[in-house]
Amino acid sequence: MTSGGFDNLLRRASWAAAVAVVMGLGPATGAAGQAVVGPEPSKATTTCPPRNYRWQEDCRNLAGRELTGIDALRYHPLTDGGDVWLTLGGEARVRMDLLHDVDFGIADGPAYTQFAGRLIGNADLRTSAGPRLFLQMAVVQQTGRRPGPKPQDESAIDVTQAFVDAPFRLAGVSGLVRLGRQELDLSGNRLVTSRDGASIRRAFEGAKLDLSLRGAKLSVLSARPMDLRDEAFADRPDRTELFNAVSLDLPQDLSPGGQVTLYYLDRQRQDARWLRAQGQERRYSVGARYLGHVADWRVESQATWQTGRSAGHPVRAYGASLSLDQEFAPDRPVVLGFDLVSASGDRSRTSAIETFDPVYPNNFGLSDAPLFYQTNYIFGGGSVSTRWAGATWTAGTNLLVRHSTTDAIYANSRPITGTSTGSRPTSLLSQVSVRRPFSERSEVYASLVRAQALGGLHSAGGRDAIYSRVQITTRF
Repeated sequence: MTSGGFDNLLRRASWAAAVAVVMGLGPATGAAGQAVVGPEPSKATTTCPPRNYRWQEDCRNLAGRELTGIDALRYHPLTDGGDVWLTLGGEARVRMDLLHDVDFGIADGPAYTQFAGRLIGNADLRTSAGPRLFLQMAVVQQTGRRPGPKPQDESAIDVTQAFVDAPFRLAGVSGLVRLGRQELDLSGNRLVTSRDGASIRRAFEGAKLDLSLRGAKLSVLSARPMDLRDEAFADRPDRTELFNAVSLDLPQDLSPGGQVTLYYLDRQRQDARWLRAQGQERRYSVGARYLGHVADWRVESQATWQTGRSAGHPVRAYGASLSLDQEFAPDRPVVLGFDLVSASGDRSRTSAIETFDPVYPNNFGLSDAPLFYQTNYIFGGGSVSTRWAGATWTAGTNLLVRHSTTDAIYANSRPITGTSTGSRPTSLLSQVSVRRPFSERSEVYASLVRAQALGGLHSAGGRDAIYSRVQITTRF
């Protein structure tokens, strides 16, 4: 792209973000390194607001009320006694993304302006006896992405979730069996996320068992990620990949001041793509996560060790993260946040695959910009958030350096061409964002990211990248 083209795109990106700021618009899912101040409490009267995971909603508390407007759509008793009821929900989202450039322009990585939209509807049939059926359908479309759309950004109407729940109780143990197509939430584990930045959230097809006893919760699952296709009702489980997991939340008396979770992940796939190895891989991840408070700071930390084999090579990799947040000034909350994350990379003196596998990460884990894949890096920085004029405003700066200078810089689940040599500094990521809720059901979000190309990218021909997003979401 010519310098004139770059200047034009930069003006368009800045203009989009500026318009959003002037209008008091606001951000999507908070990125790593960004503390988030929640929206001001809504004055709406509903007692069944939409939640991030729609399958976590239960509108039975609307029983016996005189319902009007949206609430009349949310809750439908199907029996005179209210023992069977139906909860309905939906979402519409439109978004514009501008990126200059894919892979920082390396190997002629293109710039693009993408427009995308999604419509989601769900029906949740519940019974007081316990058994339950949840169904969610969606249609998503996009235009403008280069070099082409990603599978999660384009799909004709399809079933995104369809599962049945069968709760039970046995000798003091409460249990739940979930079968079918489902989103996964393993106690906030950073390695298995819903990927809400994409047009279609990540789902799996398989079985999950939850057991609860004396404050402890054990989850066991076996599932395949969905293979998304751009034809109606064509999505299917990916037969090239299998995911097994065990997650244990310890009782509170064993983890004072917070929640400790232990986990074991087993990922088998045929298309791993690392600098040293491409092909069949089976990788085991063992780790622990802590979420709690220490001296008025909200603390989230996680550490993982990985073994296994990748294309015939032994695997030895690790990852660790630490996030700190604290809120000040209750009359106008100000939240300070700090993040430090490390994910290992291959070293020249070994033949093992030491590149950390982030498993199923949020694609926008480092910032809103889809520029990096979360491996072979050390990432640290901070942010500040506050509320003003009915919106949440966040600004953050984070430095990304390579963990190993003999491994590549990664993007889109693969190494970026020519980045396996050069210096350690990779990018300085600066982001400003603002989120403006109009009610408990609707919000507008805008962000602007500048990713400065440092030595590790410059040596491969990379240059600075600019990203901007404007997004409008409404739910019922």
